[in-house]
Amino acid sequence: MGMTCHFCEDIFQKNRDLGLPVEDSIIYEDNNIYVMPDICPLTVGHLLIITKKHFQGYANAENEVLHSVERFLCCYEEKTEGRSYTVFEHGAVMPSTAGASVDHAHIHIVPFRLEMHELLKGFFPDYCQKELAGLAEYAERNQPYLFYKAKGDKSGYVYRVGGMESQFLRKVAAKLINQKEDYDWKIAYRGAEAYTDFCNTLAWWKGLSYSITFKWKKKLILEKYNLLSYKELLNEIHRFKTDEKNIVMKLLEKELEKGNGQYSRLILVPDRHRYKLPNYIVEKQEDLAGAKEFLSHAGEFEEIWHLTGSREGGLLEGTGKEGGKKCFSGRISYSRDDYGWMEIVEMVSGDDPRQLERYSMESDKIDYIRAIKTGVESVYRIDSIHVGAQYKGIREWIHCFEQLNEELNKHYEGLYRLRRMISHHGVYSLSLDFRVKENKISFLDWDTSADEKILENESI
Repeated sequence: MGMTCHFCEDIFQKNRDLGLPVEDSIIYEDNNIYVMPDICPLTVGHLLIITKKHFQGYANAENEVLHSVERFLCCYEEKTEGRSYTVFEHGAVMPSTAGASVDHAHIHIVPFRLEMHELLKGFFPDYCQKELAGLAEYAERNQPYLFYKAKGDKSGYVYRVGGMESQFLRKVAAKLINQKEDYDWKIAYRGAEAYTDFCNTLAWWKGLSYSITFKWKKKLILEKYNLLSYKELLNEIHRFKTDEKNIVMKLLEKELEKGNGQYSRLILVPDRHRYKLPNYIVEKQEDLAGAKEFLSHAGEFEEIWHLTGSREGGLLEGTGKEGGKKCFSGRISYSRDDYGWMEIVEMVSGDDPRQLERYSMESDKIDYIRAIKTGVESVYRIDSIHVGAQYKGIREWIHCFEQLNEELNKHYEGLYRLRRMISHHGVYSLSLDFRVKENKISFLDWDTSADEKILENESI
């Protein structure tokens, strides 16, 4: 085994160094494996499946160890309600091969599908399809490999490799998930982002066992109709139980430590619906005392939500910029009559659709468009437009509306299915809040006149 295997010497050493949970970080364990968040997650939900006994890779592992992995994956699918996932391994059957940073068998798992094969086969044309149990022949031949499988694939892909750069698969996954070109966990794991993603991964896993609040089920309905991705949910909304206030406060401190123009928002979420939920924003060190006071009332609620956003974006300053890029948001209202669904789109500059309520009071600062499309029309008619502080001319602002229209067309089927679903429940009006940043639309929330009736009868 040698003395350089960090997993064998002290699996929690880095946790202790960073002030992360130690034994509490293990989310699953049996006689052969344990599962915990990656110390530097590629995304919220990034886990490691690690063998208790030292093996060079899973190709070297005993059958009972592989059976333990399969049992965990069954548990994982059950807890995540059959959602997609991807597993991958740097198969170092010999020391310092296949890009493994630690020469101890560990499989990575992320909670959504990554299309890695098309990219990997370009680098490694010598590949075949196998399951975990079929990797043993690679160990017998002392042949390093890369292994990848996404849920739904008939079997996994195994790529024959030689000595290669460290973290190769991690870097491929990082590019697919976050478009990061310079990923290096050995540097990033000490940063505030890694810390917060680790804690949020633990919160995500525990949250899979929580009762589903009204507000969270509404988010899952958007996911069901492909209007919101599971990746967006995990990385934008972090759910904590109300007795986890100390963890939330630590996360707020770490978010401030990042110093990257982000603010944190806390929301207290009840079990049943309330139209206005208590909110508190942390954007500077002095706000932490107020956050602690705000969280002292959490016992009256079911969950604490922790979200982040850009200080440069509309909510706080009205400039409507996200990471230096302009963004906009708004609301789409649908109502059905004898001619079909009439659509009214209202759009404002900035990253918060609630600025629509501010428009009438601060119209000189906020860019605004209102457009209508009836059930017999194929295009929108702009019936109101105002250029405020962000956009310098009507042409530029109209271009943003055209961009929104393109994004809405991409989600035509999901929007149609959502309207058809609410009609099935006898409801004929719907509003959707949205945000567009980096040329991509995100649907934030939806409302009807009978939300509770719909959610009591709609499966997710």
